[in-house]
Amino acid sequence: MEIKCNNIHSHKVFATVSVSNLYHPTVTSKIMLKKLVGQSTMSKYNKITKNTNESDETDDRHNPLSDAWDIQPDVSNRFIWCNDNSIRLKQRDKNNKEWISCFGTKIVTKGEYKRWQIKILPRNCESDINKKRYINKRGTAKVMIGVVDIESLREKQRGIAINSQFWMFPHFGYAFCGENGKKYHKSNGETFSSKYKIGDVITVELNRKSNRHIMHNDLRFYTNSKVDGLAFTVDHERNYVLAVALCSEKYDIQISN
Repeated sequence: MEIKCNNIHSHKVFATVSVSNLYHPTVTSKIMLKKLVGQSTMSKYNKITKNTNESDETDDRHNPLSDAWDIQPDVSNRFIWCNDNSIRLKQRDKNNKEWISCFGTKIVTKGEYKRWQIKILPRNCESDINKKRYINKRGTAKVMIGVVDIESLREKQRGIAINSQFWMFPHFGYAFCGENGKKYHKSNGETFSSKYKIGDVITVELNRKSNRHIMHNDLRFYTNSKVDGLAFTVDHERNYVLAVALCSEKYDIQISN
């Protein structure tokens, strides 16, 4: 499909943008489109993408929890299984402790407000069932949840899961660790809240709204609807997407709309 825009802001502008999949546009395609035709035209693009999907009855103005994992369905990923809005770490060597990071598609810019609801779902691996060994459904969840500056991800790191820590350089991210209750941003972490358990529902709230007197860039976390408090004041010059990192295959992580 092509989107053609003429006479934007009284200037003679003609832009043709090919988008291969408007039903599930990736972060990359959105960024390219925004740079080409500008912010005002993006609102028209978002309306078009909404109208092309007849099953989508609401957009973010009515459903602030909506998002999807930025993992292309046609890309083979050696780290992650992705099924609808759930991701799961693929089985690997038990001594492998590397973090695998995944990202959302919704970009939160200045003046916007966004909430994500993340469920940590227990699961029983087939091998565990055969051995009559079941996962502790209330065990501590080794997961990092937060946001990352979309521009700190290289082009080839979009649309896939990556073997990297999104809260550490070269990325620019903010995260809370469910395993130890610490928050992280380019550091070794500092104590913030209680640990996450398998079965918990985590809400991530990024408030970037402002008025003449106050500019908000607040990142808060909630556990099972109970507020954990203000974790970070994020850099106001950057644009962010949801970020989650996994280190265990014992649970699924789901974006719950």
